[in-house]
Amino acid sequence: MKYLFVLLLTLSLTGCDKNDVSYKQTDMLEGKGVFTYQGYEPLSSKPVNVYYYVPENSDSTTPVLFALHGANRNAIDYRDAWITYAETNKTIIVAPEFSDAYYPGGDAYNLGNMFTDGDNPSAATLNPESEWTFSIIEPLFSYIKSVTPTSVSTYNMYGHSAGAQFLQKFILLDSATHLNKALASGAGWYTDIDTSIEFPYGLAESPLAGINPSNYFAKKVLIQVGENDTDPNSPGLRHNSTVDLQGLTRYDRAIHFFNLSENAAATSSSTFNWELQTVPNASHEFTESIEQAAAWLMTE
Repeated sequence: MKYLFVLLLTLSLTGCDKNDVSYKQTDMLEGKGVFTYQGYEPLSSKPVNVYYYVPENSDSTTPVLFALHGANRNAIDYRDAWITYAETNKTIIVAPEFSDAYYPGGDAYNLGNMFTDGDNPSAATLNPESEWTFSIIEPLFSYIKSVTPTSVSTYNMYGHSAGAQFLQKFILLDSATHLNKALASGAGWYTDIDTSIEFPYGLAESPLAGINPSNYFAKKVLIQVGENDTDPNSPGLRHNSTVDLQGLTRYDRAIHFFNLSENAAATSSSTFNWELQTVPNASHEFTESIEQAAAWLMTE
């Protein structure tokens, strides 16, 4: 009876995923499963369910890929969609779920909780960096290495839609010290590399403005967008007088952001290791572009 109670409590905390392997905090991760992460102390009161997949025969050299969900907060679907590619390329998949309960709206997820109100940034509403949602990633990577066979020194990241917005800003941070390759797919809009435009649509009035652009332009980054992600009335696509200067569709905004970034790198005499990739016949559904994403992220 006591065991049954503990099992039911564990399931209630980690969500319903009946195909998952049972997990205890003392276990090494194997196969497909989910656990609740509270190991980053400044945000320990905001637990994150982490859906994972660890291929059989993983070893010290097995790569790690973070998969960041969109606005639906459906990390399990992203984890599951990556499993085929994880098997083929022997890669550990880590899909953290930033729930609306603890990371509500775009401020806490898309914009990483940099500001209490990310659409109206000010020095008074700037949160401590320790409380930024971005700050969970590096400690979570360290934890994954402690409960899997891998001992790799870097990780790759994939973010789609809202997750791409999170990732696009995470790329710019000096604190993303172990990030190897990053692919931002189908972002609704971007934080342009422009210090004359106020955050969140540019760098002004944010800590990002003071970061050396050479640090982030040298990173291996792919901006991905579907060839048919061209609906200006797509659900959830933000429009206002500022963001519409980036274009009216996700496709146009991706092109705009990449070109602006390339020009900014040239102006600052920075090495530019970013790429732009259009997915033929794909719209905004992440499963339509994941094969191309895997080909880029899972090869050297």
